[in-house]
Amino acid sequence: MNDARHAFAHRSMVLSFAAVGASILALGACSATSSPKGTGNSTGTSSGTGASSTSSGGVSDDCTTLCATEAKVPCPKTVPSACVATCEFSKAEVTWCTPAATAATDCLAKEPASSFACNTAMQTAPKAGVCATEIAALATCWDNGPDDGGGLPDLTSACMTTCGKEATLSCANANCVAGCEAAIKPGQKCAGAYGALVTCAAKQDAASFACDTQSPPQANLKAGFCAFEWILLTGCLQQP
Repeated sequence: MNDARHAFAHRSMVLSFAAVGASILALGACSATSSPKGTGNSTGTSSGTGASSTSSGGVSDDCTTLCATEAKVPCPKTVPSACVATCEFSKAEVTWCTPAATAATDCLAKEPASSFACNTAMQTAPKAGVCATEIAALATCWDNGPDDGGGLPDLTSACMTTCGKEATLSCANANCVAGCEAAIKPGQKCAGAYGALVTCAAKQDAASFACDTQSPPQANLKAGFCAFEWILLTGCLQQP
């Protein structure tokens, strides 16, 4: 798989769940009430530690509260109707970051509307300094993997599965598995984000992959598949 990809989002967008919904909608990956292509249930929560309490409807109270607060700060490119589903999805999708995502969401849910504003992309987002510790921990986890001493889970199988599905394409890279494994090694820039993308890609069927328009063409997921993971990876790669 190729690391180079058009930027889908500004980094700050990833930390505003209503804004993430707008980004995924812009990619054509989902509606306001559905999950991005090839992903799990948008309202599911991870079974890992750090999961927040949920209401009787299966939606966590922190997401409901946070989105209600963000809705009080309307911005032109924010999609409030997608906020709760995207919040739940964002917490659960990268399973090794669910504790960090839950902590950030819990912190933001306790903030008043005055802690949010329209960012430079005209999307509702936390103001600078709001829940800074929790947001930084989440960004680090998404970028590099969990900071718990254990690192990323073993993703060798995900690399082999993803590359196996690309192998039928005329543009397939013979060194795909080696390149994938190198990208997720500890200390490699954006290893966590790349690991999240590979994990999602491994769940897709072979028809989800195609040769892209680069010269020479390279094997990649088709547009819309694993959109959230692409947002994380491109946001990470744009950092110095």
